[in-house]
Amino acid sequence: MPFATSTATMKVLSTKETEILEIRKALETSVDKGATQTTVELLERLLAVKATEEILRSTGIGIFVNGVKKKAAASNHSHVIDKAKQVVDKWKADVSKAKLQANGHHRSNSSGKSSSSADPKGRNLNVEPPKEANREPSESSNPGTPLSYSGERSAASDGIKLKPLKDKIRDKCLEMLYNALVIDTTTDAETVAKTAVAVEEEVWVKNEGDTRQGLEAYKSKIRTLYSNLKNKSNSGLRENVLNSTVKPERLVSMSVSEMASEERKAEEERYNKEAMHWAVAAADQRATTDQLPCGKCRARKTSYFQKQTRSADEPMTTFCECLACGHHWKFC
Repeated sequence: MPFATSTATMKVLSTKETEILEIRKALETSVDKGATQTTVELLERLLAVKATEEILRSTGIGIFVNGVKKKAAASNHSHVIDKAKQVVDKWKADVSKAKLQANGHHRSNSSGKSSSSADPKGRNLNVEPPKEANREPSESSNPGTPLSYSGERSAASDGIKLKPLKDKIRDKCLEMLYNALVIDTTTDAETVAKTAVAVEEEVWVKNEGDTRQGLEAYKSKIRTLYSNLKNKSNSGLRENVLNSTVKPERLVSMSVSEMASEERKAEEERYNKEAMHWAVAAADQRATTDQLPCGKCRARKTSYFQKQTRSADEPMTTFCECLACGHHWKFC
């Protein structure tokens, strides 16, 4: 999967575009080497990117990720397929939402616009202004009372002004954590805000965010936490963080697999068991046949072996490998 960028139109890339192209280059290497875990982690970073038509067009990353998904499908790498699909679906939603907001802006010039600010280094922060400038920090409309909100909650919709950290990057990261923790929960805004502040502080201190190298580690960890906490299927993690079952210091030290939802962990276990079957295949008695055509290349030269992967009264699972193209499949 070659890495190439268009040179037809020369332009100065933004910081975000440059970062995306760096991830794309790393993805190319990991895919070519078959480094599945690295590929999933890189796709996880892309999941935190807020896509626009301009970014997708200038970097070509959308087409590239689709290519990664297709290549993973050919190799039966389900984790990569799922993560790539999440990225593509999320970006489609980003672009659609932006179009709806643009249409709404043309229809009405009311307040409620989001302002885009930049720090001295030119990093676009896209910070939402607080809805009520006179509210006290961390003050909600009904402090201590669970909220019932019909749409997606956020710091803006909850009408809460988060604790100012006197740093635009940290302020934006704190807002990201709040917006991730508040998904599908009725927990009051005050509790969510206090939790977000504690988590952000823990990430900052642990990664020594006040140093140049530490700042990059800080931003990377925030992106990882945001991606996992905002996953709608990961309500268990969000609630455990909000009710202090998982303390901020524990959350910050958790790996991606530890933060995964129970559904994802079950899938991971299934994937590992299947991978183990293939790993020990060399030690199993294999046979070849022309009765099991490959669904990918249609060749009829196939090796196979059987294993009891379920209960004893269930049929054995047959693991097949095409000797022409290397495609793997199984059936019971």
